[in-house]
Amino acid sequence: MNWKNSRLRPLWAALSGALLWTAFPPLDWGWAAWLALTPLYFAVRGAAPRAAARLSYGAGAVYWVGTLYWLHPVTIPGWLLLALYSALYFIPFGMFLARATARPAGTIRNLGLMLGGALVWAGGEQLRSALFTGWPWNPLAVSQHANLGVLQGVAWGGPPFVSALIVWANLGFSTAWERWRGAAFRGGATRVHAEMAAVVLAVGAASFGGWAALRRLPPPDRAVRVALIQPAISQYRKWTPEFVDHIYGRLENLSRAALRAGAPDLLVWPETAVPEEVRTAERPYALVRALTTEHGVPLLLGSLDLELRDGGREHWFNSAALIGGDGLLTKVYDKQHRVLFGEYMPLEDRLPFMKSLSPVGMSISSGTNQTLFTLPGRDLTFAAPICFEDVIRPVMRAFARRGAQLFVNLTNDAWYDGTAGAAQHFNNSLPRAIETRRPLVRCANSGITGWIDARGAVRARLPNTGPDGRPAAGFQTLEITYRATPPVTLYARLGDVFGWGAALIGAGWLAALEHRARRVI
Repeated sequence: MNWKNSRLRPLWAALSGALLWTAFPPLDWGWAAWLALTPLYFAVRGAAPRAAARLSYGAGAVYWVGTLYWLHPVTIPGWLLLALYSALYFIPFGMFLARATARPAGTIRNLGLMLGGALVWAGGEQLRSALFTGWPWNPLAVSQHANLGVLQGVAWGGPPFVSALIVWANLGFSTAWERWRGAAFRGGATRVHAEMAAVVLAVGAASFGGWAALRRLPPPDRAVRVALIQPAISQYRKWTPEFVDHIYGRLENLSRAALRAGAPDLLVWPETAVPEEVRTAERPYALVRALTTEHGVPLLLGSLDLELRDGGREHWFNSAALIGGDGLLTKVYDKQHRVLFGEYMPLEDRLPFMKSLSPVGMSISSGTNQTLFTLPGRDLTFAAPICFEDVIRPVMRAFARRGAQLFVNLTNDAWYDGTAGAAQHFNNSLPRAIETRRPLVRCANSGITGWIDARGAVRARLPNTGPDGRPAAGFQTLEITYRATPPVTLYARLGDVFGWGAALIGAGWLAALEHRARRVI
């Protein structure tokens, strides 16, 4: 292979994007993440800064357009715009590699390149997770959702820490291969280079440390039985008046079947389960009151909520409500982190046409309180993050620091039925359990219902499709084990210190390389 052939460089960059795509659902080949950036390394090696920027952006575009394809049923312009925006974060990485490989390679320089490249990439992921309300989707770390040993690193530094390790390995493979090929072409002896040894040492240490941390993890000392209802209501029928009876009938039938099948401590319905506001509309409240009082089992459900503020102006909220076993409303949590172009439109007051870009045609107001729920009679305190809040690290960490002993996520992935959206959402939520050492229970309208324990292991999941390939309705009663006092991880204490440190050091390193290159010129 002639890596220096400029006409082939775009192909190598595109190959990196394609390999990264395979590391996430629908294919979910996690192993590919450890090699996916190698073609990009050779594509940008020694390239001019502008060429490196174009090549790395191209790799990012291939990856993000492919991996976000699940958005196309909702919004094709939004899918493409979000993909092209996300690809921007590949550019600093590509420019760093181009500058760092401009001088002759050596062991020390290569190890420095591996470290600097890992920090630049991790810093880019951190920035992406925070800028413009945050978009933390599919960090490299999530590709290792099934690799529990390595993934325990998120308890130390969040996903950027594990992503940095994966990039370190990619660059170690790349530089070692380059030196090995160079020696082979010169007719010299080939050997294991320090770069490869550094990869084996770092990955082995991370994996060993992860499994050691799991062995030291104290076992659960409490349990709660939770019945999860998955109604599988089509998003395109959910708000249709003639479909209302069907929705209420399915929720009631599944709930009564779950209550008959076992003795749950809590019944759970997913995000916006009922097509009316449960707090103010008569029909949904009559149903939930009947279910809870007949069996004495509390019900947690998702519902839109309406409040009149600012002189009678309507404010809609995406909420979670807990109805006690006596049929009375106990507490309500309003979703805090809204989805851009999904739940709120920027500048909609000044630019009314922005509402047309929203799938719901209006903005949802943001909640202001991190409400925690207490399960009556169980001395259990839990949080109920809604929809994509289970992938937002600061939100989940704040819930844990306030005293939540477990998480019960209410979600609705019916928007993306038939795509990889639900699987990606599930995988992206999994690191939250490890970061906080709290179980994560998920109840989906359509998507993946189940639970993840405090180690990050998937303990149960309800099939989200039936034999015919269509979304499947059903229920699942699970015994969720948890700690009364969960251990406090380094990440829980420090938050995204590693990610922000990587962003700062990586930016400084890249700036220094640029400054040196300009001085040479």
